[in-house]
Amino acid sequence: ERRIERGLTLVPPDSVAAGRLLPTYGLESGRWENDYGKAQGAFERALAIAQRESDVDLQMRTLAAWAQVDYFHLHLAESLEKSLLVVELARYTDNLPLKVNGHLHALQTLIHLGDSENAVEHANAALAAAERFNARQWLSNVLRCGVNLYRFLGDWDQARELASRNLAVEFNWVPL
Repeated sequence: ERRIERGLTLVPPDSVAAGRLLPTYGLESGRWENDYGKAQGAFERALAIAQRESDVDLQMRTLAAWAQVDYFHLHLAESLEKSLLVVELARYTDNLPLKVNGHLHALQTLIHLGDSENAVEHANAALAAAERFNARQWLSNVLRCGVNLYRFLGDWDQARELASRNLAVEFNWVPL
């Protein structure tokens, strides 16, 4: 976080460069420092820059990071709202990582809110996007959340299938 904080002193405060640093700064402030207020300020600044510049990817990155911090602080309704905005904005871009992120965080939040019908919809969308993106870490995260969902629903066959797929993905994944 100190590096990002230092980087923010080197760029104009309302610049696109600042906008690109602020979501990461907010995420680190909110999750690692447990400072929701500092994170919220960073996200608000980044979102204002993204909207001023009509930068959809920056807007999505900011909302996705903010949704994670909201989730971490148990602001579940706010997390879901931001995740759904990421999913909506993903319609206008080919940014698969952020599309997966939006569906994944919506899925996680919906599980905690007990909305299984919408959770299943986001589980399927997240899995389809993760398979298209073809990044093992994202696919593993989606599969693991899917296992949790179907376990909570009592659909043990689906939970076992996703768990088997997740083991295959993780078994073949060797970090560098």
